Amino acid sequence: MAASQKMAMLVEYEGTHFHGWQLQERIVTVQQVIEQKLALITGHHTRVYGACRTDAGVHALAQVAHFSPECECNPQALLRGLNALLPDAVSIVEVITVPIEFHARYDARAKTYRYRIWNDRVEHPLLKRYCHSVFKSLDLNAMTGALKQLEGEHDFSAFRAASCAAKSPVRTLYQAELEQSGPLLTITLQGNSFLQHMVRIITGTLIEIGSGKRPAQDMTVLLEARDRTRSGQTAPAKGLALEHIRYERVTFDRGPRTIEINLRKNIAAHVD
Repeated sequence: MAASQKMAMLVEYEGTHFHGWQLQERIVTVQQVIEQKLALITGHHTRVYGACRTDAGVHALAQVAHFSPECECNPQALLRGLNALLPDAVSIVEVITVPIEFHARYDARAKTYRYRIWNDRVEHPLLKRYCHSVFKSLDLNAMTGALKQLEGEHDFSAFRAASCAAKSPVRTLYQAELEQSGPLLTITLQGNSFLQHMVRIITGTLIEIGSGKRPAQDMTVLLEARDRTRSGQTAPAKGLALEHIRYERVTFDRGPRTIEINLRKNIAAHVD
C-alpha cells in the first residue's frame, strides 16, 4: 500500500559519540536512534532517510530527513514525543508534512558545511569538542587565496577519501570562505554535493598552506593533479558541522540554528 503521508524533520546532533548518521551493524548512529524512538511512538518501524551521510564525530545543525509513517501522525505530537525520548545529543527542531514525491537527499540543491579551527596557544575547554585546535600561527591571507581557487566546478579527486563510492568526483562549490573571530577560524563551504571527507581534506590542506608548508597556489595544482596522495591530511571530524541544506520547494519555518553567538561569547570570555 502506498504511503498516504510523508514527513520531514530538521535534526541537530552533537556527533562526538555517534558513528555518523548512516545505519551500521552493532554500532550507534543518529539514524538508528531516531528510528528506534520513532517506532516507540508510532508502534511500527519506519525507515528514516537522511540528506547527508555525515561521518563519525561530525556534528549537524541542519540535517534533513524524511519518512513515511504507516499511520496518520500529527507533526507537533511527533516533535514533542521524539525530543522527550531522544538522547541529549540529538534534537528535532521541526517536523513538517511534505509532498509524497519529496526526497531529503535527491531534492537538495545546495549544502553548507562549516569547519571550525581554534587557532591559539592552548585549547579552549568549552570548544575543544567542536573545534580543531591548531597551536601555530596561520597565514589567513594565504588560506583565503587558496580557498578561492576551489570555487566553481572542478574534479575534486585530490580531496576525496580512498573509500569514497561516488560515481563522479566532479562537484561545484558556490562558496569557499574563511572568517576570523579572535582565535576562532571558520571555513564555510557551500556546494551542490560533497565527496566523502572532502571538506576535511580541504581543511587539512589549508592548514598546511597557512603553516607555510606549501604555497597557496598548490590548490590549483592539486585540482589538476587529481591525486589524493599529494593533498594534505584529513582534518579531525570534530571541527566539522553540516549547517544548512537548501531545497527549492520545501522549507522549515524555524530553519537552522546557529552556534556562532555562543561561540563568540566563549571567545570573548577567553580573550578578556
